Amino acid sequence: MALLRSARAGWPTAPAVEAAPAVPEQAPAPPPRRGPTRADLQRIREDRAAPPAAPAITAQVIADRLAALAAAPVAPAPRVARPDAPRTVTGRLDALAASLGEVAPPARQARQAIPGVERGTPRGRCFVQVSTRDPETRYGDRELGTLLGRDAGLASLLAGDAAFADFDPRGALFLDLETTGLAIGQGTLPFMIGAAWFRGEDLVLEQWLLRDADEEPAALEDLADRLADLDWLVTYNGRTFDLPLLAARYALHGMALPPLAGHLDLLPISRRLLKHGLPDCRLATVERRLLGVNRVDDLPGRLLPAAWLAWQHGEDAGPLLGGLRHNRDDVLSMVTLLDLLLERAATADSLVLRDPPAALALAAAALKVGRHAEAEAIFTAAAGFPETAAAGARGLGRLARARKKAEKKSGG
Repeated sequence: MALLRSARAGWPTAPAVEAAPAVPEQAPAPPPRRGPTRADLQRIREDRAAPPAAPAITAQVIADRLAALAAAPVAPAPRVARPDAPRTVTGRLDALAASLGEVAPPARQARQAIPGVERGTPRGRCFVQVSTRDPETRYGDRELGTLLGRDAGLASLLAGDAAFADFDPRGALFLDLETTGLAIGQGTLPFMIGAAWFRGEDLVLEQWLLRDADEEPAALEDLADRLADLDWLVTYNGRTFDLPLLAARYALHGMALPPLAGHLDLLPISRRLLKHGLPDCRLATVERRLLGVNRVDDLPGRLLPAAWLAWQHGEDAGPLLGGLRHNRDDVLSMVTLLDLLLERAATADSLVLRDPPAALALAAAALKVGRHAEAEAIFTAAAGFPETAAAGARGLGRLARARKKAEKKSGG
């Protein structure tokens, strides 16, 4: 070992080798370029959809903004000059439609004149046609004045109501409305009102025609004055249409319908007493079949609203004149129809053969309102015919019980 060490010591020292400079480490080559992945696209969509972060709003920020608004001067809105606003309802509707740019208002022509008179009321002026007919005037097969000679107390049989025992045609108003629709709400306008009543022996007929919707309060006021002088109202389907509509229109204008002693609606009475020989109980059918009325130049009721609106816009007044005739004939037909119904009530015992159901209906009504003499005559006549014998016998039994009950009540 010592010899080995001495040998190593004698060896020449190896020259120092300089270290090679360090080569910087190169970054790995980037992967080949490719398009965005589905995840990248989804992230982009979410970033775009996300609303921008709202700035923090504190109480101090709100206070500062309110103070700035209060301090800022407010310029007054400029006044826009405009022509005088139209005074009529139709004119206002046209102006509103034009301002909205929806429709251009129709070119208005001068409205054709219709015979009539203006009448002043506390609520403005209204337009009315007035005519008078003497009692010998015939309408269909009947004279208008014949009604005044009937036993008007028999109206209690027609109505089935003892309150009509005091009915008097001289105190009755015969009424018919022509309207813009068949509903009874506030949107339905009665643009024509026909009414008739007896002044002495003559029949006076008045027809209010609205030249504009704004004249309705004045027309209703004038009608109210007429109703205040009379006690009874006579209509055809007025219980379900005319009277409720009138009440609604009066209430709309802050007015009240004058009180009445009673309302005689001839439609349900006709259905009860006349329907057995008729296909229906429309007034036009009753006129043709039973009253001998054949209308000439009549405008059907369903066309009246269009005729009135056309006249409003300056078109031919001819159709509206036909509408006035239609309304007039409706009112006159009520006068002669009531005459026919009272005549049948007075001769109900002879009606048994011609119309047994109608005769027995009148007998039942007579029994109900306490007119026992009329009930007895009808039930006795019915008991004498084989077809109505059973019904007549039952009616006479009911009459006997009713008389006994009335005797007990009066004796007690």
